[in-house]
Amino acid sequence: MDIRPITVKYELTTYYEKRVPVISNQADLGSSHRKEIIKRVGVWFLQVQSIYPLTVAKKK
Repeated sequence: MDIRPITVKYELTTYYEKRVPVISNQADLGSSHRKEIIKRVGVWFLQVQSIYPLTVAKKK
């Protein structure tokens, strides 16, 4: 009995291949935005946010 894991290959369809540049541009925008925020507020703010994220008070 052969119990090897099944190998699955995935391919992007033409529809999604056309969207790769858009997704890439969004990633670039996010990176440049993060750099700008770090310049303005400092890296300490991002570190504090990762430890103590802002929360919204729940209504009672």
